[in-house]
Amino acid sequence: MRRNARPNPKSGKIREWLEAEDYQICIHNIVEQEYIFSHKRKLVVYIEVEYRNQTQLENMSCRRNQWHLFMRDGYSFEALSELRKAIYYHERPYFGSERYINPGRNVRGWLAFEIPLDAGVQYIQFMTAFLKTNTVEIDITDRDIQKDPPVDLSYSR
Repeated sequence: MRRNARPNPKSGKIREWLEAEDYQICIHNIVEQEYIFSHKRKLVVYIEVEYRNQTQLENMSCRRNQWHLFMRDGYSFEALSELRKAIYYHERPYFGSERYINPGRNVRGWLAFEIPLDAGVQYIQFMTAFLKTNTVEIDITDRDIQKDPPVDLSYSR
């Protein structure tokens, strides 16, 4: 192993509590839904995430940008903010940009990822921080993803 090489990332499964440094995280649900607009279709993958703070660390930062969705072809996507795509969060409580939780507390919510129609989800990555980064990868199979019926929004645009 090279001197500066990082260890292999931790891996886990959906609906399983996982740890990365001080973080305890869980993906409760994954939902795929197609949106039909007047001139195009969009595919959105939702993940319902939860953080628990079982440490003595105060103000643990929990952020939307800690989550990334990786496709089978190698492309990756970041979660959409509610400000840009509020229509996608109308039935699912938006996680938010950043939340802070204290010892013994938790926070839970949904994140939306807009992906190409023909893309296949391979895994979701959780990243602790940008400087001293540890990651957890959650492999996704087709049976992990709930497929909701398409939403026709062609009348709205």
